[in-house]
Amino acid sequence: MTISLIKEQALKYQRALTALLVTGSKLERYDQSIQYSDETLELYDASGARFTRTYECALKLFRAKDLYDSIHPATTYRDLIHHMASFEWVEQSEGWMEMKIIRNKLNHEYLPFDQELIYNFILSEALSEFQFVANKLKADIN
Repeated sequence: MTISLIKEQALKYQRALTALLVTGSKLERYDQSIQYSDETLELYDASGARFTRTYECALKLFRAKDLYDSIHPATTYRDLIHHMASFEWVEQSEGWMEMKIIRNKLNHEYLPFDQELIYNFILSEALSEFQFVANKLKADIN
């Protein structure tokens, strides 16, 4: 595992995060009592898809970093997140556990389901954690 692979994964992560931030900047907290237009619902759906892409890119980046820097690379998701926390690439380990649940719900269940909870999590905690990773990349990789 080389540093160039980490840099390649970091670039993919940055691109995915940028797309999520663009969509997220057009949205406010989701309120299930509001009857949203189709255009607005498309943006929420896009934020879900872009969240999933960013999350998946983050995991590939984390695996590359873990293989490069760990004596004993993680074999489980929980261990991977704890390794990233020890490298100070993750601010809130439990937030990443919640992200896994949200990602699975988005990919394996049909809408509508917990839309308010999911979209508000994406627009707050997930974006915050993704930004934290991006800031660490700037400091550690560049």
